Formats: sequence, structure tokens, C-alpha cells
Amino acid sequence: MIIEIDGFCEKGLYREDNQDCIYAARREDGAIAVVADGMGGHAEGGKASALVCSCIQEWWEALSDNSMSKDFEELVYDLESVIKRANQDIQKLAGNAICGTTVAALLLTGKQWVLISVGDSRSYQARRGLWGINIRQLAPDDVWEQQGEIKRRLTKKERENHPDYGKLIRAVGAEKILSCHVVKGSIRSGMAFFLCSDGIYRYCAELVMKRAFAQIIGGKEIKETIEQLKKAVYEYGAPDNLSLIAVRVK
Repeated sequence: MIIEIDGFCEKGLYREDNQDCIYAARREDGAIAVVADGMGGHAEGGKASALVCSCIQEWWEALSDNSMSKDFEELVYDLESVIKRANQDIQKLAGNAICGTTVAALLLTGKQWVLISVGDSRSYQARRGLWGINIRQLAPDDVWEQQGEIKRRLTKKERENHPDYGKLIRAVGAEKILSCHVVKGSIRSGMAFFLCSDGIYRYCAELVMKRAFAQIIGGKEIKETIEQLKKAVYEYGAPDNLSLIAVRVK
């Protein structure tokens, strides 16, 4: 298994600071990729995103080769536990203030992958199918309008016009008991993953993103492709912090 990873994390054009944080690393037997987006408008959002990335980095670097070869479900449990401990650490950091971060953490090891997600930083999987490139979002956005009760009670138009539309409802550091989305699958040659903050997908045309996915699946250099995608966000105005990690399996 050959894994290629590249990404970027930038302030954008209008934010005073960058509250996003990313981490990515690979080794012969696997890889890890993390995108975290600190809650804007609240205390210490940048510190929250940095803390969760730091906790995952520390866990990853402490893994031995023997640890990577242990039962996959144990690794999933360990990674989720790291994120939940980060949830508690961020609460201690914030005290009585509201502080939190989204997280999308992708682990690839052996023949399997797992995504652990909280919040609205998105993760996509892309692979070539019989009818072209298949792209799917791996976990739902933890936002107000995605709640089952809201979907049942309000029409799509009513949800889109509601003042709470797009409001984050779950974040690492903002929960007493943290619940994560956990999605697993098998690794296959030719597949790719994209982890990004909302500063990317909210301000980049869907067609541009699909073209980037297709180029990476087609073998184009990752760095060149994601630079083109980043350029499109800046041409739109890049009003938010923007972070993205692309992972390709050969």
C-alpha cells in the first residue's frame, strides 16, 4: 500500500487569525490525517483545534509497529478515546467559556480505514466506478438543520430561511459527553479521501471540487490539484479560514 498525502491550512483574506489546524503523517503501514476547525466567535477556538491535533499527533507518534498491526477495532477505540480525552482537556482549558472545535480524523492501516468525525468539517471518499468517479460524503454535518426533528417539522425552504440554519450543534470541547460519527471501510487501490473545513466547501463550486477529485483519482500530482482548488476559494473571496488534506492510495 502506497499512501500519498498533501494539504494546506491558511487564514484566508478576512479573518484576523487562523483557528483551523491540520495534522498529517504516514508510515510504511498506515497514515493519519486530521482537520480541525475551532469554533469562530467563541473563546480560544484556535487553541481548541491545536489541542485536538496535538493529542492525535502524540498518540500517533507513540504507536509502535507492533501497535499498528494489532486488532483494527482496538485502534479505532484508541483513536476515539484520544478525541474524547481532548474534549475534556478543552473544557478544562476554557473554564466557564464556550470553547470547541470540529474534527475529522482519518486513519488508514492494513486493509482498513476509519473516519471519526465531530462537527461540520467534511470528509469525502472518491473512487473510480463503472460509470465514472463516485464521490460520497462520509459523515453528516452536525448542524441545526440536519437534526431529525427539524427535518420532520420544517420544509427545506423553511430550514434554509431559519436563523439557525448552518449552526453547529456538536463540537469537541463543547460536550459533557461527546458522541462521534465513526465510519469504516476497506482500503482499495485507487481510492482517495478529502478532509476539509467549511472554509473550503462553502466557498468552492461543487464542480471545482469534483474536478479536483477526478484529477487526483486519475493520477495527477496532489499538490498541483489542491493548489488549483485553493486558488478557486481565494478567487471567491476566501472569507473564512481554509484547510484541506488530500489522501490517495495506490
